[in-house]
Amino acid sequence: MPALSKPMPRTRLSRLRWLSLALSRACVLLAVGLPLIVAGLCVSWSDADWWRHAPFTVAPEALGQPLLGWQRASLVLLSLLPVTTLALALLRARACLAGIARGACFAPETVAGLRGFATGVCATTLVGALVVTVSSAVLTYGLDPGRRQLAVSFGSHELLQLLVAGVTWVLAGALAEAQAVADENAQFV
Repeated sequence: MPALSKPMPRTRLSRLRWLSLALSRACVLLAVGLPLIVAGLCVSWSDADWWRHAPFTVAPEALGQPLLGWQRASLVLLSLLPVTTLALALLRARACLAGIARGACFAPETVAGLRGFATGVCATTLVGALVVTVSSAVLTYGLDPGRRQLAVSFGSHELLQLLVAGVTWVLAGALAEAQAVADENAQFV
C-alpha cells in the first residue's frame, strides 16, 4: 500500500508549524478576550442600548420601557452563553494547533482538539439561536400583553456554521483513521 502522503519539505513544514503556533496563541487571546469584551459591553449598556441592539424588531413604543434588575442580569448572562461556548471551542482549536506546531499532526490529542473545536462551533451555533429566543422573552416581559414577543432566529449564517462544524468533525475523523491505518501498516514492517 502506498504511503499516506509524501513528507513535507522542510520549509513548508516550518511554515505550517509557525502558522499553527501563531493561530494557537490567537485562539487563547480570543478565548480570554471575547468574553471579557462582551461582559464589559453588556454591563455598561443602558436600557435603550438593550432595546436598540435587540436581535429582533422592536415596536417603537417599547423603546422607552425601563428594564428590571433581573431582566438586565438575565440578558447579560444570556449574552455570555454563546461567547463562552465559543471560547471553549477556541481552546480546543488551540490544543489542535499546538499539536500541529509540535509536529504531531496525527496525534490523538491533536485530533481530539479538532473534534472539540467542531463540537464547540456546533454548540455555539445552537446556543446562540436559543439565546435569541429566550432574550426576546426576557426583554419584552414587562410590556403589555399582546406586545410581548418571542423571536426565533435561525438562518443561513447558522446553517453555514453547522456545515463548517460538520465538515471539521469529518476531517478530524479522517485524520484519526489515517493514523490508525499508518499504525497498522507500521506493524507489518
